[in-house]
Amino acid sequence: ENHIKKRIGIVNSNDERLNNISYMIDNSATTEFGMIKMMFQALYLNDINFEIVLTCNRYSTLFHEDIESYTFLDETLFYFPSIDDYMAPNAVLYRTGIIPYGYLGNNGLFIRSVSVGDFVTGAGSIKKIGVFPQDHSVSDMFMSVKFDEAFEQTTVELKQTFTGDNALNLQPVYDYVPADKMTEFKEAIVKGLGENIEVVSVELEAQGADNFMKIPFAANSTYK
Repeated sequence: ENHIKKRIGIVNSNDERLNNISYMIDNSATTEFGMIKMMFQALYLNDINFEIVLTCNRYSTLFHEDIESYTFLDETLFYFPSIDDYMAPNAVLYRTGIIPYGYLGNNGLFIRSVSVGDFVTGAGSIKKIGVFPQDHSVSDMFMSVKFDEAFEQTTVELKQTFTGDNALNLQPVYDYVPADKMTEFKEAIVKGLGENIEVVSVELEAQGADNFMKIPFAANSTYK
């Protein structure tokens, strides 16, 4: 998943070639549908057991199990029964273990593969998409504060750690920050804490999508 999402970008286009897997690989570009297709084939060819889940954002539409409507089938997820977790295949920043929270707690049409001899089809059932536990998305702060003699200024040594949704706009985004914007990116993590902050230094740990949903993202900073 990480390999594909970091190397193939999603574009808004009606060019049918972007849904051809060979073309996607050669040109490092595809559509949202093409990315779903690519990820499906990668899982299927590696014999990974998964189900397709069709659902919608609960903030705009609630999926009613007793009403038939295509409006409930707007978004595609993959569900892995062996680990009871989900992938959002066409959400570039997301990785298995986290999906947009608008889908959580809504119903979904879960489609599993069924084989009868050489004939393969899908069997669907409507089930509730699970929600994450409260410790899934956490932001912790470990702080040491020193005052100057006049008690007019503080020097703060701070370690911030982020997981889940709290890491989403930091950890995987790191891979897309240009070199000339990296200092600004790092300092923004600290300056967001309040006004009149003078950043002395910032060092990051476990940055990048390779670590997202595996190791907490951390920012170690000193500021006045």
